[in-house]
This record gives sequence, C-alpha cells and structure tokens, in this order.
Amino acid sequence: MTKPVTSTAVMMLVEEGKVAPNDPLSKFVPEFASVEVLNDAGERVPSDGPTTIQHLLTHTSGLTYGFFGNTPVDQLYREAGTFANATSLEQFASEIAALPLLAHPGEVWNYSVSTDILGRMVKVASEQSFDAFLREHIFGPLGMEDTAFHVAAEKLHRFSGNYATVDGELRLTDSPVDGQYTRPAQWLSGGEGSPPPRPTTSASPRCCSTEASSTAPGSSRRPASTPCERITSINR
Repeated sequence: MTKPVTSTAVMMLVEEGKVAPNDPLSKFVPEFASVEVLNDAGERVPSDGPTTIQHLLTHTSGLTYGFFGNTPVDQLYREAGTFANATSLEQFASEIAALPLLAHPGEVWNYSVSTDILGRMVKVASEQSFDAFLREHIFGPLGMEDTAFHVAAEKLHRFSGNYATVDGELRLTDSPVDGQYTRPAQWLSGGEGSPPPRPTTSASPRCCSTEASSTAPGSSRRPASTPCERITSINR
C-alpha cells in the first residue's frame, strides 16, 4: 500500500512546482550524480544519462531489489545487505547509489527500490520528514487516522497478526503483540511499511479510490487531482 501513496506524494510535489518528472534524481539526492551500470562483461561503466524522477515512478531506473532477481547486480544487493543494515532513509539511499545499475536508466522495466528512493526525494523536496508529509497532505485530508508506519499502543487491540504458509504449515510471521509494526520503524521507506489494512479495512480502498478518481469517497477534498491524472498517463 505504501508505493501508490509515495507516488501520489511525488506528484503532489510536481503540482506544487517543487519537482518535475524529468528532474535528475541527483538534484535531490546528490549521491546519484555519477551512478554506474554493470555491463555484460561484468564491468562498471558510467550510465548513459541521469536517473530521473520519471524513471523511478515507472521502475525503469535500472535499480533492483536483490531478493527477487538473480542477476549479478541482485547478488551485489544481497551481499551489501542494505535493507538489513540501514539505520536511516539517508543511509539507505546513499548505499543504493553506490551499487551499480543493472541497466541504463530508461532502458528496461525492473521492479525495484525505486519507490523506496522516492521517499528520500519527497523528504528533501518537501523539507519535511517523509511520514510528516504523508500525514499532513494525504492521510490527514483523507481521514486515514489509523495509517502510519507503526501502530500506536492504544490501537494495538485492533491490530491483527500476519500469517503465511511456511513448509506447508500456517504460521504467524508478524506478531500483533511484538512484531515489526508495533514499534517505530528504524527508517521510513517509500516502498513499504505503512500498514493501513491491518488496523482498519477502510483505509486502503479509500486511498486507492482517491488515487484513481482524485476525490476522497464521501468528500470533496482533492489532495492531488492533476497529479493523479499525470500518474496514469505519464508513460503513455
């Protein structure tokens, strides 16, 4: 659920004139000014051009995740252990920038940390913490009072556990008592971490409906009308 919210935040900043889709990411995160690509010969070479905000929005940035693919770059991501070791959004973005791309920006589509990095861009461009921006400009106006990067102690009695099938058995993988969402996140990601479906079943449909129609259900509030239209047409 976090990814569409982050993308909406980006396009709200576009509407405000603080960001343009063709802006280079390095304008906001300087570490991406000289990214390299790992070519077929295993050599790191300069990228053909800058990574832009549009590349991140459309997952054509050349970044990857590390735990989905099996490319040499995915292997480097796993070895770096950035997800596990990062203690801040700034550190995460900086360490990702130091890793090579698996393709030149705009060359291929690949599901990746692009939206996670956009969270860092939102923080810089808005001059607010990432969670504060989402709360003020999206969650607050839409009445999504239960949506945050962790569940407040007074709301834990409504928080359910997360189960998954492991080795053929249904097991609790995220506890509602002491799981990862019961305490503040170590760092705030633009790609994951806001758990609205658990404390309330109405939050996700409300947000998605707003992103699709540009108006909150039962409300005349329009947090990002023009940006929502741009998101659906940006790569046509």
